Amino acid sequence: ISKSSFYFSYNNNESFGCGVPPIITTDLTISIWAKPETDFPPLLPGDGYMVDTVIAGRGYALIQDRLATTSVWSFIIGTTIGPAPIVLQGTTEIIKNEWAHICGVWNDATNEMKIYLNGVLDNSSTLLPQTLMNSGQPLQIGAGSTSINEFNGFLNNCRIWNASLTSE
Repeated sequence: ISKSSFYFSYNNNESFGCGVPPIITTDLTISIWAKPETDFPPLLPGDGYMVDTVIAGRGYALIQDRLATTSVWSFIIGTTIGPAPIVLQGTTEIIKNEWAHICGVWNDATNEMKIYLNGVLDNSSTLLPQTLMNSGQPLQIGAGSTSINEFNGFLNNCRIWNASLTSE
């Protein structure tokens, strides 16, 4: 994990453990291609996690986030501010069986959290000054950090940078 990235491919309901990632406490960008087989994840066990290290309010994740009647992509970070992680939900409804490029960005200098969908800013938020908190948990691809909340679909080309990338 650096200004370069790593690559893998995922096919439906098999999580992939990558070991404990290097510590990132400043800028962070997570990028992945996803093709969900459902636009509305089942209520149990929960949301569909694509990339995850979150536990006890620390770490980072990109997820298919269940809302009342649909779902959106969300970017999650754990910080020094509170016990719970911060969730930034996208605004665009997920369409099943369609490939989408999802990118979550944390900019430490500006305290901005952003989520992009297919190269277009989908939502952003400026937070109080804070530092990313690493969880020390293995990076999971296709499921939550405890190997539950599996993503139902296909994932490809996951990349993680210790840099705040832009849409350009």
